[in-house]
Amino acid sequence: GKVMSISDELMNRYYELLSLSPAEKIAQIKSGAKHPKEAKEELAFELTKRFHGKEDAQKALEGFRSLFGKKEVPTNIEEVSLECEAQSLWLAKLLVLAGLADTTSAASRLVTQGGVKVDNEKITNHKAELPVGKTYLIQAGKRFFKRVTLKKSTA
Repeated sequence: GKVMSISDELMNRYYELLSLSPAEKIAQIKSGAKHPKEAKEELAFELTKRFHGKEDAQKALEGFRSLFGKKEVPTNIEEVSLECEAQSLWLAKLLVLAGLADTTSAASRLVTQGGVKVDNEKITNHKAELPVGKTYLIQAGKRFFKRVTLKKSTA
């Protein structure tokens, strides 16, 4: 994801500094013969393979393609259980408690800007509340997912 987000111009410099590819391949990439997205994927794969192994690099590439290309939900989503005394929980507070935002202000902004989905539905009302007694799939931004269960507090 980090390599894919660099600018096309900066990608050439990354290849020069980080790639172990032959000079001919790097020259070909710099000439624009290869689409920048394809070149970035290859560089990301090469770097991940070098530090984590071929199998993990392949998994990362497939995960990136399914998340950003096909807009699929990842299969390994962290599950969080939260207890609430009330019948519902403010979405911004839930984002903070689940570790998807640092503050309720930041969470509210994220919601207002359309960066939050609950069960694959975009929520833009920063005052939204979610009823207790259910499990929700929460997406904050493009890459961060949590499965959050809201339970009624027994105390």
